[in-house]
Amino acid sequence: MTYLTTMQFRKPRQLTWEDVVMDRLPMNYFTKDTSKTTGTITRKYEVIDEEILSKVNVAAMINWLKQFNKDNKELFEVERKSLYYSFKIPKATGGFRQIDAPNDELQNALRKLVNFFKEDCGVLYHTAAFAYVKGRSIVDCLKKHQSNESNWFLKTDFSGFFPHTTLDFAMKMLSMVFPLSEICKDNEGYKELKQAVSLGFLNGGLPQGTVLSP
Repeated sequence: MTYLTTMQFRKPRQLTWEDVVMDRLPMNYFTKDTSKTTGTITRKYEVIDEEILSKVNVAAMINWLKQFNKDNKELFEVERKSLYYSFKIPKATGGFRQIDAPNDELQNALRKLVNFFKEDCGVLYHTAAFAYVKGRSIVDCLKKHQSNESNWFLKTDFSGFFPHTTLDFAMKMLSMVFPLSEICKDNEGYKELKQAVSLGFLNGGLPQGTVLSP
């Protein structure tokens, strides 16, 4: 199964009978003009339509990843811990939170990777995601529940979520996100993507303090 997220239009396009029967995604959802859009909408597909596949250049994405890994060869070769400055900050609930802040060179490399996901791949945040998303807040989340006439709102937290997020788990999740899913179907593409993403991991988990962690 693959999850595909696109911008959601303020004034939805009139769906045709073919759209409903064939579960087709209107191609204007891939427009670069976001002036008439608001939020995102995520759909689940067992098979991605050929017309949608034609909108992405998987080979070009894999070549970008190859070049990224080549350009950052030195970062991959040095001891990962040496690229971080670690410190602790107090938690509101008590105790301390470990923060691992990357040096400028690593942070810039990870920022390029994040921009690649956003700009080149067009990966958007899931419809239901509000944390760490620019332009969204806890207030927007509450408004969504309010519009659905929800009777309850639960705020919770996962203990040790970041350090327990492994590279293999991250790759499993990315392989279900379009168009990264198409990169993962290619053996070479999967290898290059995994190497690139591994640059954002420390001690087997995601460090809190990098642009890649959210």
